[in-house]
Amino acid sequence: MLPPNSIGVPLPPALTERTTQSLCDRVQVVKLSQRTNNGRWFASLDTQRAELAHWTFRECSSCEQGVAGSDLWVTRHRVRLRAEIDRLRVERRAPRP
Repeated sequence: MLPPNSIGVPLPPALTERTTQSLCDRVQVVKLSQRTNNGRWFASLDTQRAELAHWTFRECSSCEQGVAGSDLWVTRHRVRLRAEIDRLRVERRAPRP
């Protein structure tokens, strides 16, 4: 049996789920996570894409810096993100053969 904290590192109480993800048009596009082996934070970018191979990963110096950086990233890429999200919504609604 694994020790209780070996599965994941809990978020500090001051950080809510909202601060660990960034949304664009109500779709998650960035997710912040903390590594269990060393406690370092990293950002998963382009999480609206279904395939993990199309995501980008970036190390963060802290959770707070990751939140600030992800907000800037979403602002900088907002036009592309909205276009991708709109395309994904259309694809999901299309009837399948």
